[in-house]
Amino acid sequence: MVSAAIAIALLVLYRQQSAASAKFVSKSEEGKRLEDALHKSEEKYKIIFEEASDGIILFDKEKVAIADFNPRMADILGYSTDDFQKLEIDKIECPKRYNIIKLIKKDSKIGSFDGSPIHFKTKLSGKNGEKVDAFLTGRDILICERKYLLLICRDISSDRQMERKLHD
Repeated sequence: MVSAAIAIALLVLYRQQSAASAKFVSKSEEGKRLEDALHKSEEKYKIIFEEASDGIILFDKEKVAIADFNPRMADILGYSTDDFQKLEIDKIECPKRYNIIKLIKKDSKIGSFDGSPIHFKTKLSGKNGEKVDAFLTGRDILICERKYLLLICRDISSDRQMERKLHD
């Protein structure tokens, strides 16, 4: 999980800084080499982010909003990426849960700026109101001195269904 968090942080950082960086990179041979290396790095982390088998979502803790997410996150909840991007945070988790919102709004650290992730199970709310059992791993991260909550989401609905069948 640490590697995924680092990859996401680097991707978000790159996305925020790519336009600004392009202005300052000289077109000299050294500048071209650096630009090529930056492009390769972007591609690498973009692929990791977009092709991850788990959902990844990054919340801006200051704006209390979704900052970025991967396509799998939208897919887990049955949304297109365009629809998910417009989604309000309180629509992601089932009512009376709101662990995610508490973590985003919490002023103090959740124990993860020191490298310690948190783990919890919850029910997420899908596009058509269906409930999705999920196991979340989260940590606070800093990108350009801004606080974010990074969550890795694993859909455990099929596991939970199997457990219920075994108990019946």
